[in-house]
Amino acid sequence: MTEIKHLIWTLPLCLLLSNGRFSNYFLHKYPEKRRNVSLSSQAEIGSENIHTLFLNKFFTGNYLDESLKNSVSNRLSDYNRFGADWTSELRYENMNDSLLGKNWGYLAAFKNRIYAEGQFNRYAFDLPFYGNAPFAGNEISTSGTTGFMMMYQQFQLGFVKTWQRPKSQHVFAFGLSYINGNQLYEARIDSNRILTSNDAESVFVQLDGYIYRNDPAYNTFFANNGSGLGLDLQYQFSQNNHILSVQALDIGFISWERPGEYYRIDSSLHYNGIIIDNLFTTDGSEFTQFIDSLNQNYVKKEITNPGFRMLPAILHISYAYQFLDGRILLQTGVDARYSAHYFPSMYVRGIFYPHQRIMIAGSIGYGGFGTLNTGLDLGIDFGKGYTLSIHTRNLEGLVPNTFATGLSAGFKLSRYF
Repeated sequence: MTEIKHLIWTLPLCLLLSNGRFSNYFLHKYPEKRRNVSLSSQAEIGSENIHTLFLNKFFTGNYLDESLKNSVSNRLSDYNRFGADWTSELRYENMNDSLLGKNWGYLAAFKNRIYAEGQFNRYAFDLPFYGNAPFAGNEISTSGTTGFMMMYQQFQLGFVKTWQRPKSQHVFAFGLSYINGNQLYEARIDSNRILTSNDAESVFVQLDGYIYRNDPAYNTFFANNGSGLGLDLQYQFSQNNHILSVQALDIGFISWERPGEYYRIDSSLHYNGIIIDNLFTTDGSEFTQFIDSLNQNYVKKEITNPGFRMLPAILHISYAYQFLDGRILLQTGVDARYSAHYFPSMYVRGIFYPHQRIMIAGSIGYGGFGTLNTGLDLGIDFGKGYTLSIHTRNLEGLVPNTFATGLSAGFKLSRYF
């Protein structure tokens, strides 16, 4: 019973203003320690139709044979989403009652965040990997293809207040962040028509879209291209063996103030000349004069700032039940994100302590940037307050020659004192 009480009392510090699906649950082993410093990093990439076997070979530079490309192309629809998220964090927590008053604590954190997402149709995949020759005599379009990537740094200060009742506990936490907008890239194709003649001797292209990048002179780490604010909120209720948590993270924006480069295309062009088998694998020598003319007559460069962009806010709701004196916890929850391309992710998770210094957790879920996923967490307590956990949300994506829809991995190293 004592261990369960310690777990209920200290579990909020494990989940405090961080994604509860990737928490280190060893803190309840150190109920007398009220300070914690941790270093963590977690990354994920996914698409519901581009499988990880293709991604592994593409990013490692291996040959993409026809059967592999076909296995992706045959899955594609008119709307296909993708996304990636990489967060690294250095965090300090202090729950010393004497500093701010009884049952008050605070935290300070620095995060580096890289976030990308977008959508595309099947032709946006087929053109780069098959070329335009297979579509001779047919009109195709990549309209609606979008993508963006932003990188920013986050400096956070947060506070936590605990109300202890005879049979329950209530915890409220909030954090405020200054956001340094570091890098931003965007691309969009609003309308597009591509028609290759039957004899592959001419191509008609109509294109309306743009590409944006921040000022290349300010592209280094920590360079400031904009500023913003972020807010994190959490409420947690626990009673007996029940724990309910609600988190709203990264509510905020970045105002991208430094002007960047917009390349806008709104033109129709018709090219006649050499036989064109594949626009995307030519060595480029035969297009030198053509590209110069394209830049001069069809591509308009503007210097302007992109304005406000919302942060990829996350809503996480979870419920956990613990039994066998805290050796086993069962958790279920849902993640939602401020994004048109992120499907709400639902999961169930079991956490087991086969030994007081070993933690094993497994999960199964559906959603996010991919579809079905299975997760595995492993943790070890080295003693004297040092703990390490490693995890993946996509265990199936690490198995060779599978057709999973996501890759992810992360770690968290903590020191309690």
